[in-house]
Amino acid sequence: MDEHSDYFLGFKAGKLYGYTDNSDLKDGVEVINAQNVIHSLSGTTFDISNSKFNFTPIGRFNFENILAAISACHVLGFGFDEISNVIKNVNSVEGRFEIIDLGQDFTVIVDYAYEPAGLNALYKTLDLFEYNNVIHVVGSAGGGRDVARREVLGKMCAKHDGIVIVTNEDPYDEDPMIIINDVASSAKSFGKTDGKDLFRILDRREAIEKAITLAKKGDVVLITGKGSEPVMAVADGKKIAWDDRVVVKDILNKTINRYES
Repeated sequence: MDEHSDYFLGFKAGKLYGYTDNSDLKDGVEVINAQNVIHSLSGTTFDISNSKFNFTPIGRFNFENILAAISACHVLGFGFDEISNVIKNVNSVEGRFEIIDLGQDFTVIVDYAYEPAGLNALYKTLDLFEYNNVIHVVGSAGGGRDVARREVLGKMCAKHDGIVIVTNEDPYDEDPMIIINDVASSAKSFGKTDGKDLFRILDRREAIEKAITLAKKGDVVLITGKGSEPVMAVADGKKIAWDDRVVVKDILNKTINRYES
């Protein structure tokens, strides 16, 4: 149950809608309970009453958001079948748990998460699926700001990722290697070893290529911090063209062609 549920249940209303496994919340509360929930890398399927739902965006947080939207629409008088027909056309947000699939036997995910809360939500989403190993390309955005976040990111990566590759990510006017070393040193202090399961690579393209090269069947290559952003912010207010997704596709195409030739 959501940690804030008691707060919302305290408001007076003719009916309140939500979703929970507990149908005995409060008198006058109509419960919308999603059942037969199946999470996969192609989306989420579930049932409400006798209606079947197929929702493409991946992740527990997306699932919770869509259930809130379903509840709101149902309060307004829309039937579950009617809502289902609309939801099946909802597409994933670019750069948010975006899977890049060019036929490789491992999964590549590009995500915008750049701070601990977002990264934690991302790890929770990954826990819904089966995979062998996570190879994570990570940095720390906002050079000169929120320095304390770097240690937290390094610790989280050391805990959740099999291989951590720390690279450049919007350094602004700060030396990017200082940022990289701050994150990597934290990961090292929590168990990672340089050259074995921890790598410090300044060039972001080289870092992504390293991750893809290391990936084996059933692995997840996770690339965080930029998502669908089209530029990288560097020194003197300059912004250079950059898109993680374009780079990933280029590297995958070259890798696949090399194996096939």
